[in-house]
Amino acid sequence: MALVFSARLTDEVDLRSWDPVMAAPMVRALNENRNHIRGWLSWPHDGYDLDDARWFIERQLEVWARDGLMSVGIWRGEDLIGGVTPNSSRPGNKSVALGYWIAASEQGKGLVTGACRAVIDDLFAARSMHRIVINVHPENVRSRRVPERLGFREEGTLREAVCDDHGFHDWVVYAMLEDEWRARP
Repeated sequence: MALVFSARLTDEVDLRSWDPVMAAPMVRALNENRNHIRGWLSWPHDGYDLDDARWFIERQLEVWARDGLMSVGIWRGEDLIGGVTPNSSRPGNKSVALGYWIAASEQGKGLVTGACRAVIDDLFAARSMHRIVINVHPENVRSRRVPERLGFREEGTLREAVCDDHGFHDWVVYAMLEDEWRARP
């Protein structure tokens, strides 16, 4: 399958849409960062393997084909260091929730913010979305900075909205409307 999307984020970092050949680097990156990621999200599970990565990539390619929602990996050369994924709630609502992760060693470099900006630009301009939501664990300060830097509005907290290995926890909801995105400086 040909690469659908590729963009330069920095001199050393690219955004690339998913391709089945990316399964092995995905397994490596997620297993190396499992404890870091699972501090805030319920995945990747212990024993994340090629079948899991292939399943994820296949689902992202199906979503791209069906809904036009672009999910990207964040790459430093041939190393996967993160990802940004829009998850459609209902296509008719023209609304998506955006999820992201970054390797522990790559935190604090603005890569997630830049990658989200590129995906958001695509969602509003090319996909005609009306609303984008980012849900964040209330204690994940670094992750909360991403929507705040992008100008998202904090709309509230969903109480005990998510259950993971540590029990139920809240989500802080941030949102951006298309006209707000276009009007920002």
